[in-house]
Amino acid sequence: MLFISSGEDRMTFHVFLFLFLFLLLLSLVWLGRLYVLHHGLARWRAGALHRNRRWSETWKTATAHQRALRTNGRQAKSHQRLTRALWTFVYRNVRLSQLSHPPVHALPSSAAPARVQQPVRRLGTGYSWRQPFLRRLPSSPAGSGKACAKK
Repeated sequence: MLFISSGEDRMTFHVFLFLFLFLLLLSLVWLGRLYVLHHGLARWRAGALHRNRRWSETWKTATAHQRALRTNGRQAKSHQRLTRALWTFVYRNVRLSQLSHPPVHALPSSAAPARVQQPVRRLGTGYSWRQPFLRRLPSSPAGSGKACAKK
């Protein structure tokens, strides 16, 4: 609300505000009446009657459009489900054929020597338990000819 000093009468402000809003609404009504008179009320009513006479045609067109949209949506979802079922079927058949026929290199052959089991690799002295991902490079052999600099 606006600040009114103590010397002014609040009643005059409220009366002024009321008259201002009343005149504003009155001018809007007057402009609306001019608009209707200018554009012709009879022509507007005739258009409404014409639209009401074609209501059944409009309704049939709208319901047919909604039905077509629903049918297209159902067909799209059905197509997606069918495609997904087809690819699932293909994937499972390929997986089943892979499992039923072992690869050639896995078959034991008489000419291939038996695999020798490799010894378990032990961690070297350079392994840090506190920082397992920071590994030191293995030290070079003593006969390499390079001397390490000491600090």
